[in-house]
Amino acid sequence: MENTKPITPDGEALGEVETFTYLASIIDEKGASDADINARIGKPKTGFPQLKNIWNSKQLSTNIKVTIFNTNVKTALLYGTEKWRTTTTIIKKVQVFINSYLRKILNIYWPGIIRNSVLWERKNKLATEEKIRKRR
Repeated sequence: MENTKPITPDGEALGEVETFTYLASIIDEKGASDADINARIGKPKTGFPQLKNIWNSKQLSTNIKVTIFNTNVKTALLYGTEKWRTTTTIIKKVQVFINSYLRKILNIYWPGIIRNSVLWERKNKLATEEKIRKRR
């Protein structure tokens, strides 16, 4: 049964909206988080190139670069995951983003392709799916 009674603070009815932002998360009318995921991926995508000098540095070890990635880029990406629906599509979308940027940091380009599991083992990292599920 759908609740059709309007919310009326100060006697004035609030209008309906398709999406709104609450505590830095985008919520749609179905409670879905697809728009939020796309926004979360967009933020680190714009931040990653700003750290280009770090990623290209020959003086920093790969471990330091991965630590910087985890603390700056991945943290922004995974903020609020406890509210996300953990569908396979969402998890794959996030994992693809993380894998592609880890490959850039590790200088792994085609044709030097490696399996994702090898990529995670190389840096002793959990798959993102496991991290998201741990936060729930």
